[in-house]
Amino acid sequence: MFAFILWSSFLGLAGSAVVSRPYFGEIKSPKYPKPYPNNNVSTWDIVVPKGFAVKLTFWQFDLEPSESCHYDYVKISADKKDLGRYCGQVGSKIGNHPGQRTFMSKGRSEEH
Repeated sequence: MFAFILWSSFLGLAGSAVVSRPYFGEIKSPKYPKPYPNNNVSTWDIVVPKGFAVKLTFWQFDLEPSESCHYDYVKISADKKDLGRYCGQVGSKIGNHPGQRTFMSKGRSEEH
């Protein structure tokens, strides 16, 4: 099975302290928990209100491993910066599994 679930929470930024808000969401691969379709390309843009940031954590991640994640992969970008390309399963010798890593955007300070 090749699938992933991405858990995201939106955090309000108050000065230099991060204040958790009750905003959250889930992104699932198409057809989850079944394998996603061949040649699938999906893109999710997460936009938050001014003063909020996005925190991403993978709850389940199981994608075909390949050198440099050339085939199936999840690419994460935030604040116009590439945060990585991920694939594989826990313990796979090839690929780049995100493990328990958490991804955090800088936060949105301007109106959009």
